[in-house]
Amino acid sequence: MAWLLVILVASAVGVLVWLGYRLAKDEMAAERASVETERQVLDAEWRALEQTRQINDVFFTARDQLRRAERDTNHPTIVEGDWS
Repeated sequence: MAWLLVILVASAVGVLVWLGYRLAKDEMAAERASVETERQVLDAEWRALEQTRQINDVFFTARDQLRRAERDTNHPTIVEGDWS
């Protein structure tokens, strides 16, 4: 009778351990999905920042070349306030 009780308690402990394992595994899967979503958002933000930096580089390079051309020719190509 005592052996039956030991087997029953051991089985109950085994079931509880297995349930704990399954719960932890499901929780980890949910957390992993959340982290993956956050990683994708951060990657998209990083790409947007990189594209903005590239656009700024093109703009500032063009602006500097325009200013250099104006300085070299002593002729402004853009007159402020003249929108005609």
